[in-house]
Order: sequence, then C-alpha cells, then structure tokens
Amino acid sequence: MSQSELIMLAEQFAAVAAKRDAAALSRIVKSYGSMYKRLIAQVEDLANVAEADELSRGQLARLSRYNALIGQIESELSDISSFTKTELTGNAEAAVTKALADSRALVNVAVRQAGVTAAFNTLPRGAVMQLLGFLQPNSPLLKRLKELAPYHSQAIADLFLDGIGLGWNPRKIAAAIRKQFGMALVDALRMTRTAGLYAYRETNRASYIANADVVEGWYWLAAINNPNVCPSCLRMHGTFHPNTERLNDHHNGRCTMLPAVKGFGNPIKQTGVEIFNSMSDAEQRALLGRDYHAALKDGLYSFEDISREVDNDVYGPMRSVAPLWQLLGAEPPPRDASPRDRGGRGRWPGGPAGRGGLRAAAARGAAALGFRARPPLSEQREPYVTQIVLSKDELSLIMRYRQAKAQGLRLFIDADAGELQVLGKREKFSIDKRDFTT
Repeated sequence: MSQSELIMLAEQFAAVAAKRDAAALSRIVKSYGSMYKRLIAQVEDLANVAEADELSRGQLARLSRYNALIGQIESELSDISSFTKTELTGNAEAAVTKALADSRALVNVAVRQAGVTAAFNTLPRGAVMQLLGFLQPNSPLLKRLKELAPYHSQAIADLFLDGIGLGWNPRKIAAAIRKQFGMALVDALRMTRTAGLYAYRETNRASYIANADVVEGWYWLAAINNPNVCPSCLRMHGTFHPNTERLNDHHNGRCTMLPAVKGFGNPIKQTGVEIFNSMSDAEQRALLGRDYHAALKDGLYSFEDISREVDNDVYGPMRSVAPLWQLLGAEPPPRDASPRDRGGRGRWPGGPAGRGGLRAAAARGAAALGFRARPPLSEQREPYVTQIVLSKDELSLIMRYRQAKAQGLRLFIDADAGELQVLGKREKFSIDKRDFTT
C-alpha cells in the first residue's frame, strides 16, 4: 500500500465515523422536532392572547398560563438533554471502539511500508474510556449539557416577555422563540458531534503512545478536498506533532491523525501552507473572505499565523481561525460582546469576517441571546479609539486600518455601530448628550 493509499484509508475511516455521527444526530433532531411541535402551538396561542388582551410585560409574567408553559418548556428540554446525554455517550463509546481498530490498521499499513516488524499493542477499551476525562459523570461537558435546559428555557421566557414589552406581534414573538429552540438543538448537536470526534482522535493518540517504540508521533490530516475546509485546519495540514500533543481541532472539526512511524516519511506530500500558496487569488479570497484576503495581500499578516489556540473548559486548548483584529495587532472587541462577535466570524469560531461577517453574527447573538454587540462608547475606558464597521462601508478595512495607524489611533473593530467614528487625540465629541474629551 502506498503513502497515498494510507491517506485514503484514513479518509475512509473518517467517512465511516461521519455516518455514525449522522445517525446519532438524526435521532436528536427527530426528538427535538417532536418536542417543538408539541410546544410551538402553545407559544403562538399565548402570544395571540397577550396581544388580544393587551397584556403588559408584568401582567404576562404573572399569568399562570405563561408560567405553566415556561415550566413545561424547561421540563421538555430537560428530557431532551437526558436523551442527548445517552446519544452523546453512546456515540463516543462507539468512536472509541472504532478508533482502537482503525489505529491498529493505520499503523500496520505504515509499518509494512517502512519495512519494520513490530507487534501492535492494543489498549483495553475500558482503560481508554477512563482516560477520556470529558466523558466522566462530573466532567464539564456533561455539566454543561445539564445546564442547557434551564439556560434555553430562561432565554425563551425572556424573549417572550421582551417581545411583549417591545410591542412585537405574535408572529414575531413566535419566530424569535422558534430561533431559540433551534439554538438549543444546535448546542446539543455540536456537543454530541464534538465529543465523538474527540473520543475517536484521543483513542488514536492513546494507541500511538502505547506503541511509541514504533510510532513517534502523528501528522495532521485536514479535509483539504472539502470546499468548506477551515483556514485553520488547512494551515495545520501536514504538520508533525509528537504523541504528547492532541489534535485540538475546533468544535465539529473533522481533521484526523496519521501515524508517524519511524522510518516511514510524511505521507502528506504538500502541506496546507504550500497548498494555500499554490492557490489562485480568487481561490484564496473564497477561502478567507474579503477582509482577510485584503489584509493578507497588503502584507498585514501571514497565512502561517492564521491558526490560534483558544482555551475551552471541556477540551482544553482548541484551534480556530484567529480573529482579524488579532492578526492586525488591533484592539479586541468589548468583553460583553456576543460570543460570535468576540470570536470574529459566524461560520467558524474565531474565523474570518466574510460570508456574513461580524455585524450579522453580532446581530444574531444580540437578538437571540440578549447580548449587546458592544457597550456604549461612553462606557469604554480607552483614551481614544477607532471604530470600524466591517460590512456595507465604502472604505475598505485595509484603508481604514492604515488611516487609524497613521493617525496613531487605537483600532477598535465594531460590529454594531451605524457609522465609522474616528476619535482623535484631544478631540471633543458628544455621545448621548454627554461631552467627552479624548
């Protein structure tokens, strides 16, 4: 079997894993769908009653029918969380079993190619399960899963009350609550898929450690033929890592590990950086998005710097695309911005601003979760800032960045402001009828 065939074998294993995940996720989606159908009609009926009776926010909050509905929603979401836990742990356990067999097959192929004779040490499945701390009963992952029901039921309750207080019609209230139900489903699917992927990769790594006399590490294999490949994953493609390092892909990330067998060279003949450099200008732009691509072409950052690690309380450091403000050495968004706004992209956590951008992501987060996309400028403690709107602006990001840098101003990427505001040193300005001097 050739080196390219080794990669094909790993990709076949990944495809099988994807089908296994899809089956588990399909069952969760079906369960959520049944719950949603039971509840959404009651939500719409209550919204119609609130409008017809012209109930205030306070009156609705005291209504027994409203409180009974919110209680039912939390109970239903709790049942779904329990079902999700069963699917999540079952899917992860199946991933461990499959990874034990797959890692053996991959190593045996590489060993034969290297002309090495070695016995493969197979780990007991139970021992591997004990090593996977994120699947233990008191792990942060399962604690977070348990918190989904109260979190999303409270968010739905707040949306209902806020909608009434803002004078929304029943259709708009139902649409907002429908979106919140969808976010609860997205959380459950992301947790289940990521747990299975991490269990599979960590079992592979444990097998490599158990055979360290032959396997000295692993190579990062990204899905480079996927048109939606993440720039961070492409950057890591083909890189070597010792067995002490995890493949710390982002949530839902499907990168895999190839065993680095002693005497057997890197089966990946072209690294992700080399692939990116061989792309046409249009292909690079499609991958990165408009603003990332423009900044790269202007020499403001290197593609080699596009992947960064972010701490996660469940999985530890996870890789994702660095936000553009970080690559440009600019000021970060405010701490109370929405999670997607802080990351920098809607598509990948912390990824490029194209295909929707910060502004849309911040708007979605603010509307659905109650986060503000940014604090009022009067609350910012910096002596001077530059605010930048990332979409629907006549000036390009690069030009604005240059202007701010030339004027000695700090750069602030704003996802929610309605216009570009550049505040120079000692420049007087007014916000909300209050005077300030920078």
